[in-house]
Amino acid sequence: LRALSPNNDAVPDLLGGYPKPEADYVRAVNPLRSDWELMRPTLLPSLLKIVAENRKHTPRVAIFETARVYQPVSLDELPDERRAVALVLSGLREPLAWFHPSSEDNALDFYDAKGAVEVLLQRLGRAAEFVAVEHPSLQPGRAAAVAVGGTQLGIIGELHPRVAERFGIAGRVAVAELDLQIFAETLLESWDAQPISRFQPVRQDFAVVVDASTPAGAVREAILDGGRPLATEVTLFDIYRGAGIPEGKQSLAFSVTFSARDRQLAEHEIERLRTRIEKELAKRVKGTLRG
Repeated sequence: LRALSPNNDAVPDLLGGYPKPEADYVRAVNPLRSDWELMRPTLLPSLLKIVAENRKHTPRVAIFETARVYQPVSLDELPDERRAVALVLSGLREPLAWFHPSSEDNALDFYDAKGAVEVLLQRLGRAAEFVAVEHPSLQPGRAAAVAVGGTQLGIIGELHPRVAERFGIAGRVAVAELDLQIFAETLLESWDAQPISRFQPVRQDFAVVVDASTPAGAVREAILDGGRPLATEVTLFDIYRGAGIPEGKQSLAFSVTFSARDRQLAEHEIERLRTRIEKELAKRVKGTLRG
């Protein structure tokens, strides 16, 4: 994902600064229009233009596109032509109502894009991995690389306010773009399917206090590892910083589902799992459980 500019879909620049040399892009020999001469290296500028137009008429826009992107290889070789998917979310998460006020808390953001990517990859049989990154077109602290099995597929984040302003979009704008070709190659591996347990699962909440700089993904992995193989699902549902939490710390709340295929879990098993998870959190992320 390169830095973005609304001036030309194929020629992004660095937060409105200098454009990249045209040699870094693929030129069409017979374009349908003069402003379509350079082939798109990313799908996002086109989507952002659509969002900007639609936000003039509606408080919420959530769109995606899948198409080919083009990266130059050399003057004597055909370009690297790859299939990508991109999404853009902007506006209100819920319709305006007395219980859904127009505020920052009701705006689509990084976590909505992250959730969409997670669901997409889960339905295709893969668990998404997220690693915090810095990108010139994305808001610091709200950008992450997306990977599967250690292989990076793309990036998600919130647009930097200056980039959103250049496209004429007010408020937060969450974006994501994935390289589907890389992802398709990972699907060549075999899949394992497990039968659904006929026993009632047990769900418990874990509030973990860690350093404010600790990624939620690292805490989630520690919980999963500590609870294996009976911890079948771990979902982050709250992040809290404030009264009762030491300065420089944050409380991350996770809902954890425990299940066994051959029996109903007993209370002593759950307590033993909690103890293992607590030890794993202390060792991996220096985390402690809130009472």
